[in-house]
Formats: sequence, structure tokens, C-alpha cells
Amino acid sequence: MGIPQGVDESIALGGCETESVVLEARRVRADDDIARCLELPENSDVLQLRRLRKADGEDIVLECAYLPCEKFEGILEKDLTQSLYGLMKGEFGVKIKRISEVLEVVLASGADAEALGVIDGAPLMKSVSTAFDQSGAPIEHSRDLYRADRIKFIVENDFE
Repeated sequence: MGIPQGVDESIALGGCETESVVLEARRVRADDDIARCLELPENSDVLQLRRLRKADGEDIVLECAYLPCEKFEGILEKDLTQSLYGLMKGEFGVKIKRISEVLEVVLASGADAEALGVIDGAPLMKSVSTAFDQSGAPIEHSRDLYRADRIKFIVENDFE
């Protein structure tokens, strides 16, 4: 079966039902970091998707994904409660080949704490990742916050 590529597949492997609540889906101006990660010119617009992801009805991750407009024009009109990577592949013919991800522990605060149903100061696992397509082009940049009390990360390396 291989290593899971997205939140939906990872949650399903744990035997849980997944649910996505779309909090925001809009076109925004990319900040310098997002533009750099997606290899876009300064002041480029990107598509922003903010979702609250659940496992068996429990809040688990607050996702914020950024996509290049030119590759995914029209995606905001699609059903964004489904797997984003599945939507990219099925509707746009874009398959994720590689993901670069940095994980760090942060403390919850403000609107993020409220969205995830935790108190200010609760530990969260922050994931900042960039996904690349078959040609090696960056096609998604995400900044996600996982509830540390409800998630476990498993890292597997295959050295052939």
C-alpha cells in the first residue's frame, strides 16, 4: 500500500472516520515565504484553503494550504471537504511525488486554540510542508497545527 500521503489516508489507516470542515477558501496575496516555497514571483496571488480536520468527530488538525492559482484555477468551486491530494489528482491530473516537511512543537494561542478546542498554552505539533509534483515543481505549501494529544507521527525511511 505504501506510505500514506495525506491526512485522510493517515486517519483511515488508524481506523477512524475523517471529516473536513472548510473554514475559508479564497484567493489571497502570497507572503514572501509562501511565494518562495511555491517558486512564484513576489506579490503573486495564491489559493488559500483553511480546514478543520476531524477523526471520529474529534478535532485533530487545523490546516492552511496554499496553491498556485495557475495550476488549480477553479479548485475553490469543488468539494473541498474531500482529500485535497485526491482532488488534485482526480480533477487536475497532478500527483504528489515528494513532500518536504518540518515539524516543531508550538504552544496554542488565540483563534488557533479556539478552533482546535484547546486552551491557550496547550502543546501543538506544527507542520510546515511543501509538496512537489511528478516534474519536481512545488504545488502546495501548508502550515498545519495538530493537536499533540490526538496525533502520532510515524516516520519511515526506505534506503534502497
